[in-house]
Amino acid sequence: SIFQKQNTSTSVETIENEGGPLCLTDLCILTVKKYFKTKRDAFSEIKTVFVFESDKSEVCIVNEALPPCDAALRWSHVTLARKAEVTFLQRGNVETFAFRFPQTPGRWDSPPLACRREFSSPIKPIRIQEEQRRIREESDFLHSFCRACLKRWWKKKQVLKCPVCNNACGSKRPPCNLALKNACEAFLLERAEPEPLCGLHAESLKLFCLDHQEPVCLICRDSDAHRNHSFRPVSEATLDLRKELRRSLEPLQDRLKLLQQVKGHFGHTTEHVLLQTRQAETQMKKQFQELHRFLQEEEDARIDALREEERQKVWVLSHETEALRREMAALSDVIQAAEEQLRAADASFIRNHKAAVERVQRCRLQDVPRLLSGVLMDVAKHVGNLSFRVWTKMKEVVSYSPVVLDPNTAEAGLLLSEDLTSVRHGPRQELPENPERFECHDMVLGSEGFCSGAHSWSVEVGDSRAWLVGVAAEGFRRKGAPDPSSGLWAVAFSNGEYVSISPTGPSPLHPERKLKSVSVHLDWGRGRLTFTDAETQAHIQEFTPGHSELVLVTEHFNKCHLTSQQHRNH
Repeated sequence: SIFQKQNTSTSVETIENEGGPLCLTDLCILTVKKYFKTKRDAFSEIKTVFVFESDKSEVCIVNEALPPCDAALRWSHVTLARKAEVTFLQRGNVETFAFRFPQTPGRWDSPPLACRREFSSPIKPIRIQEEQRRIREESDFLHSFCRACLKRWWKKKQVLKCPVCNNACGSKRPPCNLALKNACEAFLLERAEPEPLCGLHAESLKLFCLDHQEPVCLICRDSDAHRNHSFRPVSEATLDLRKELRRSLEPLQDRLKLLQQVKGHFGHTTEHVLLQTRQAETQMKKQFQELHRFLQEEEDARIDALREEERQKVWVLSHETEALRREMAALSDVIQAAEEQLRAADASFIRNHKAAVERVQRCRLQDVPRLLSGVLMDVAKHVGNLSFRVWTKMKEVVSYSPVVLDPNTAEAGLLLSEDLTSVRHGPRQELPENPERFECHDMVLGSEGFCSGAHSWSVEVGDSRAWLVGVAAEGFRRKGAPDPSSGLWAVAFSNGEYVSISPTGPSPLHPERKLKSVSVHLDWGRGRLTFTDAETQAHIQEFTPGHSELVLVTEHFNKCHLTSQQHRNH
């Protein structure tokens, strides 16, 4: 093996100490600063190692349980607690420092680390040659672990082997790596925050000035800058200041909790928006599929009618053409025979002349056939106003509702139909608490408000046990219990009684018969709202809400089904 050797020495003050066994591992703490140099810059790495000293203070051996030195190592500077000769050894993953102290050993200060319990007697001398031989024998099998982690590993594997090299371990309690243990403790001590000192007097800050609100030392207390000031011990002032800071944090913590709740609501609202989009897309595709199916069926029917007329017209023309073909064939035969007679010899022509003339005269010449009226395709019937006629027929199969309910205003206990024209009670849903939604009353608004013109619609209430039909002002209160005084005009049924509701208060109604369907007529220009029985047209109630603001259609139901149908709309 090749070992690098380097000697250095330094001197520090020798400190006397009382006799007795000492923990030499704690006493000799060396800080090794290794300098590395790269192409661009130079940097240093600081490591802390520990010295195992002989009882005669003649030879010290250090096995550093840290990664090996880099190949770019230039030089080492070792600071000792007293004069010593240093020998640097390196083999594989082990670094060894050997120190030879002067023949007259000095005394050491008390150990800074509380590890006297680890050693109760001095360490026996170890020679350089012995250490080198031990390194060659054991360096390939020395690995350090956390004791608790190693026990868990052995318990899991149920075999006493090294987790790194998988070699068998001779004992269930392997020896403690004191060098690594003390290195960790020293590292933690180096990282510990030092006690703050007074910037003026370098004394401990033991008092807190209540006037200047700053920590001070005892000398500052007696200075002119803090004359007649009030002071408290730092420990007591710290408690009060901590309480004050906690009180200051409470509003921020409360706001943070509130913001977290709002963030949760926003997340829930985002999910609801995505759900609404998917549901609306599904409904739109369904309706367009129905329209596509209707248009396809209508297209097929009209093309079939066109093909049928074509077949009839072509048959008539084919029949007439066949008659012409037969007549042309007969005439061609007569003409051909007569022409042959004309080309015959005189004797033959004279002999057959009479028969040829009779044959020609037997052909009756009739009027030349002409195209009949209506033989062409009636294109206008098939193409003219095609879109309008299809649209007119489509209106017979599609429905129109003058009142479309707004699901964003429905109370969480109401379920709306897919076409948004009916509503019923159902299980309570987890819906966003948006400002438009009713909070405590089973109500839902129409999606469109009216601010001009005359509008009419009918509401089928059927055998519902409780319902409310009417209009509400745009500023009608939606959170908390409904307040009619904020703008509500309606006819309601509950507990077997009919009631008219307005901002002036409720009043009983006495219709002639049980209402199955209610017609609502709103004349914005005249400021008049009228309710009638949709089946008998009997008058129920009339209001004059005025026209100071937008009016919205509103319904309230309790275990019922509603459908909105057009009565008349202007």
